[in-house]
Amino acid sequence: MTSTSTMRLSSSSFLPRFSTLISGPRFLNVHPRLASTSSAEQPTPTPTPAPAPAPAPAREQAEEQGHPKPKRPYSQLQRNVFALYRKAYRLIRTKPEDTQYHFLLYLRHAFKHPSQGGAVGRRDFSAIEHLLRRGERMVEQVFGDVGVRDVHLPGYVIEEVQREQARRASEKEEEAQGKPKR
Repeated sequence: MTSTSTMRLSSSSFLPRFSTLISGPRFLNVHPRLASTSSAEQPTPTPTPAPAPAPAPAREQAEEQGHPKPKRPYSQLQRNVFALYRKAYRLIRTKPEDTQYHFLLYLRHAFKHPSQGGAVGRRDFSAIEHLLRRGERMVEQVFGDVGVRDVHLPGYVIEEVQREQARRASEKEEEAQGKPKR
């Protein structure tokens, strides 16, 4: 029985066709400029590496200003937080012009201050999700509601903003005088 089965395999035309499939031509990534049919003798195509994409102008500008280059892409949670911040920022524009600054300070405080979740660790996913849900509610209630015309901030928030503005002004003066940063 084994001799007949080996005879069938050796006598069948399957093996010659299979061997040509194995040893057949390999398909290379041919660059369009190399694949010309006009010449009788075509050079053997060599794979060409794809050119590196040029950095985006915004990224170049950020690097010139001294911002660090991001090392990895943002996670979905980070993108959701950024989207929530942008949504609130857009809704601020719908408020009266004389109170938009108060809303902006309120938004910054809500996203930066540790009591509002500004000091959450990167890997504390449950806390980030909780603060994201809380932030969405806050954005809808404070920024999205057309009845809210002004936001009154506590005195310490305004003091923090004034200190930050004074610090930035002194840094600009030192930079203009050529002194190194502290």
